[in-house]
Amino acid sequence: MASKKPIQPDSSVLSHLDNPAGFFGLIPRLVGSDVVIVNTICPGVVYTGFTSFLPFHLRIPVNLVKAIRARSVEVGARVVINAAIVAGPESHGQFLENKDISPYALVPP
Repeated sequence: MASKKPIQPDSSVLSHLDNPAGFFGLIPRLVGSDVVIVNTICPGVVYTGFTSFLPFHLRIPVNLVKAIRARSVEVGARVVINAAIVAGPESHGQFLENKDISPYALVPP
């Protein structure tokens, strides 16, 4: 198993996790798609009640974005179900966005 690699002071958490030698890149290489399919997903903006806990001055713009861009919980769940049940071995170690295999977005350091 890989040794622990702490986040360097000049690095961000996202760039650390985006490293292909890190967790999300290592697990698909260690576990074959004949055993289990490992992929990452993004259901997009989903209309939930999580914003009710935000302060009022943040809730207004976030709710505006949700009104324009958010999909229903049912549609967001379909993306998750698709990744868990429908996506085949070709999605092993890949990023699924809107039920399609997409390239990983590179996070700047």
